[in-house]
Amino acid sequence: MGSLTRQITELLTHQDLILRLGLPANSTVHDVISALVKSIDSPCRLYAGDPADSKLYFSAYQIQLGDGVGMSLPPISDPLVIPLFAASWIDFQTGLTNGGAFNLSIPASTVGKYRRLGFVLKSDASMQCNFSAESTSVGGLALPESLLSDVGLRIGWVDLECTQASPALFKTIGSGSSIIEAQVGGTSRIVICRDLQPFGSGGGASNYSLIMFSINGDPMASVSGDFMLKQV
Repeated sequence: MGSLTRQITELLTHQDLILRLGLPANSTVHDVISALVKSIDSPCRLYAGDPADSKLYFSAYQIQLGDGVGMSLPPISDPLVIPLFAASWIDFQTGLTNGGAFNLSIPASTVGKYRRLGFVLKSDASMQCNFSAESTSVGGLALPESLLSDVGLRIGWVDLECTQASPALFKTIGSGSSIIEAQVGGTSRIVICRDLQPFGSGGGASNYSLIMFSINGDPMASVSGDFMLKQV
C-alpha cells in the first residue's frame, strides 16, 4: 500500500471523523464515501447530472447531511421567511423546467455565441433567472454580480453556449455535445455562490476540491466539491 493510500485509509478510519459523519465504528470505506458525498451538498446547490445530460439541477431548500443533520437556507426578506424551493432542474435542450417556480425567459440567441445565466432565489420561493447579453468570448460576458442584483439569495451562475437560435437551446461552453457539465477542460462552467456552501467558514477547517480514494492502488471513487475534514 502506497504512502498516500495509507494516509487516506487512516483518515477514513479515524474515529473522530466517523463520529462526525454520524456513522458507527468500523464503517466501511463505501459508507464513509457515501456520507461524504451527502455532506458536500448544500441547499439550492447547482450541479450537473452524473452522467451529464442537458439539465442543470438544483438541490432543495433543505437537505440532509451525511450525519443525518438537516441543512436549510437562511431566512430572507422582511418579515423573515425561508423560501421553500423544491429540488428542481432546467433542461437547456427543451427549455422545460421541473420542481420549483422559475422566472425564466430565454432570449433568441446566435449559434456558437455565449451567454451567462445568473440565479437569485426570491422570498416568494421563485428562482429569478437573468441572462447576460451575448458574447463571442467568455471574457466579454457580463460580470456575475450584474446578474445577481435582485433582492434575494444569490445562488450562482452557469456559462452557456447556444446550440440552436430560436427557440434558443444551450450547452455549457466548450462541451463536446449538447450537455451541461460542471467543468470543461478544467474550467468551471457552473459556479456556486460561496455563502450557500455547507462549510462556508470555521476555525480549523480545510476545503478540498477533489479527493481520490484507492485501495492497493485501485481507484475506488472520487468526491468533488467543498467539505470539511478534521486534521488528525
